[in-house]
Amino acid sequence: MEFKNKKPEQKYFHCYATANDSRIYLKDIQNLMRLKSNYSGFNKIVLFIAISEVNKISFFDTFFIKNVKNIFHNHPFIELRDIYFKANIGRDFSSYQTLLNKVKKTASDDDFILFQNRSGYGPFKENWYKNFVNQF
Repeated sequence: MEFKNKKPEQKYFHCYATANDSRIYLKDIQNLMRLKSNYSGFNKIVLFIAISEVNKISFFDTFFIKNVKNIFHNHPFIELRDIYFKANIGRDFSSYQTLLNKVKKTASDDDFILFQNRSGYGPFKENWYKNFVNQF
């Protein structure tokens, strides 16, 4: 017996925007480590990271990307789907647009998307994403 109208499982996306205007990416590393360490409340979060290219891509940028990939490699609840550079025009606003374009490829109307830039510190506690969703 096949169920044709089975509702797909909701997905939870986290879209993170930053820029390569700081060679050390300190705030980004802090935020991403908090993201890694604090359980979201869901079994899977799909993470996309957009980096606005303020400066020419350098060793520091490739080192940052390598470290972020290592941070989330085999993470039990977070899937780093993509980390990429984009033009600096529009900074965070254009980052959110490119992130949304990537999410739309696999998202449905019932899914959730949380947008964050590096000045949005956190998360700081367990179930942070679930608490966000429960508001709705």
